[in-house]
Amino acid sequence: MNDMGIKWGVLGTANVADWGVIPGMLQAKECELYAIAGRYEEKVNAYKEKFGFKKGYVGYDKLLADSDVQAVYIPLPNNLHKEWVVKALKVGKHVLCEKPLALNAAEAEEMYQVAKENQVILAEAYAYL
Repeated sequence: MNDMGIKWGVLGTANVADWGVIPGMLQAKECELYAIAGRYEEKVNAYKEKFGFKKGYVGYDKLLADSDVQAVYIPLPNNLHKEWVVKALKVGKHVLCEKPLALNAAEAEEMYQVAKENQVILAEAYAYL
C-alpha cells in the first residue's frame, strides 16, 4: 500500500466497469485508480479522462507488467476470466474478477490454487452489502 491506498489496474473497458465498479472505487477509501487497459486506444483514453487513471495501456499484458499495479479488477467476458485471472495471479497481483468467476467448479478451483501458491487474494465481484 502507499499514501493513496491500493493501486488498482482495471483490465478491460466493459460497461459494468464504467457504470458500476469504477464509480464505486472512486468512493472507496484507500483506493487509487492507477491504470486502465483495453484493446482500443480511443476507449482507454476515454476512461483515463473520465475517471482520472494515471496510466493507460493498449493490451492487457502491459498493465500486468506494471510493477506499480497492486491489484486488478477484471470485467472481461466470462470466457476470458480464467486466462486473465491466472496471468494476474502469477505475476503477484491481487484480483477482483467480475461474476461469474469461472465457467465451472474446476476452473474456480484452479484459480484459487494459483492464488494460494502466489499468496495473493482472489475474489469475485459480487454485490456485497
